[in-house]
Amino acid sequence: MISDNTIIYQLSILSGKLEKNINNKKLTLEALNASKNRVSTDPLNSLFEDSILPMSSELHRLIDALIKSYEDYAKGYSLSLLSHWAHIQEKNMSCNLHGHGNDGCNLSGVYYPCENATACRLVFQWEIEGNFNRHWLAPTQGVFYLFPSYLKHWVTRNLTEKPRVSLVFNFNIVSK
Repeated sequence: MISDNTIIYQLSILSGKLEKNINNKKLTLEALNASKNRVSTDPLNSLFEDSILPMSSELHRLIDALIKSYEDYAKGYSLSLLSHWAHIQEKNMSCNLHGHGNDGCNLSGVYYPCENATACRLVFQWEIEGNFNRHWLAPTQGVFYLFPSYLKHWVTRNLTEKPRVSLVFNFNIVSK
């Protein structure tokens, strides 16, 4: 008879697809328009791909859908938005290995509104006893991923002519 269950290592990446009531073309256009407002003007800084994305009715609809999706999955818990931005990768741009754990959040997310979401791979990386492990994802339009903020990740190079847009979020998990 089992008397205990001790989990010593577990890693969850939640994923889903939002299709209803989300205007991906509008979100992509809003992100591309925000590209003039980059977090860093230095192309050598990894924040160069990040743009300050103003809150819009469409973005608010997306955030509400992400939160509802999480609430349906994690009964009794919800999400509180801490920050959001657009990540725009022009041709040949990639994103360095990083995490969001130092941003004061415990759950991060990314949503792909653009048609060429498959142009790059999202790669999660973690270390166990000196061994690096990687999990590669091939996003498609309308897909989102929610993951622990401490989980390091990077994005492969965009080899297409069109910019690749993703919308990024930091949340805190809250009890309902």
